[in-house]
Amino acid sequence: MLKGNHEMKTTALAILLEKYGPLTQADTERLKELESVIERGRKTFIEVGYALAEIRDLRFYRQTHATFEAYCAEQWGWTRQRSYQLMNAATVVKLLPAEMSTRVDNEATARELAKLEPKERENVLRAIERRGERVTPAAIRAVVKEEQPAKPEPDSEDNPSQAPHYGVQSAASWWTRTTPKNRGHFIRWLITQEPWPVDVQHSKADLGKSVQAWFEKAVIETKARQFAKTKARLDRLRTRGEPPK
Repeated sequence: MLKGNHEMKTTALAILLEKYGPLTQADTERLKELESVIERGRKTFIEVGYALAEIRDLRFYRQTHATFEAYCAEQWGWTRQRSYQLMNAATVVKLLPAEMSTRVDNEATARELAKLEPKERENVLRAIERRGERVTPAAIRAVVKEEQPAKPEPDSEDNPSQAPHYGVQSAASWWTRTTPKNRGHFIRWLITQEPWPVDVQHSKADLGKSVQAWFEKAVIETKARQFAKTKARLDRLRTRGEPPK
């Protein structure tokens, strides 16, 4: 198996070198400069991201590695995900206005900004600036949370006209028909939602048990109503002297 992998790597390298040619003296010197940036321990994460991007885009890894991912793994011990995180973080800062890019001084902050649309990033940074706060992942999340539209208040039980189109009966009906695996998935999802259908403020395990009990009770209530309807229908048929269907 190892021999096969080695042969595949050798073949891939040969194809890559044939297509792009070996590194020139200038390429080799530039590669050393870029690697020194990374080796120095990330003087800044931006330099590291730019260095990696240039190595990838110009295929400076082609003398020794068939792919950029293999180069990052063997040379730096980084997964593909980690390598792209560094490059994406650098790109986020690069796209910011000059006066704002200097406020993003670490990778964690840049990665938090990367979750936003490019147009939103500047607005969030200006909001943090107006507060006189340092730009941190927590500060970014706080601003984003405040700008999100408020969740609608849960409907009152005293106002059935405002109730959603689904309810205990339909939920219980689904609970009866579905598989135990789906029930487990639903409970795990439900305990992450607010407001909860049960008044429990304890651990998620307790909440999960309470949700399950709530559903099982709903199932019993639904079955009782179904039984009552069936019994009433049978009684009517017997009164009329008709055979049950």
